[in-house]
Amino acid sequence: MVLVKRETRGFVDGVNDEIKAEEANNIRNCMKPYISTLLAVLLE
Repeated sequence: MVLVKRETRGFVDGVNDEIKAEEANNIRNCMKPYISTLLAVLLE
């Protein structure tokens, strides 16, 4: 199987996007208990 540069880049970008989405979900879950407090402070 031969991959061209464009196909390889697309694969790497897709994996990178999945990792970023998973990290974002983990961050949101971690911050969930604090979001309302942070918003209240920011909106004062």
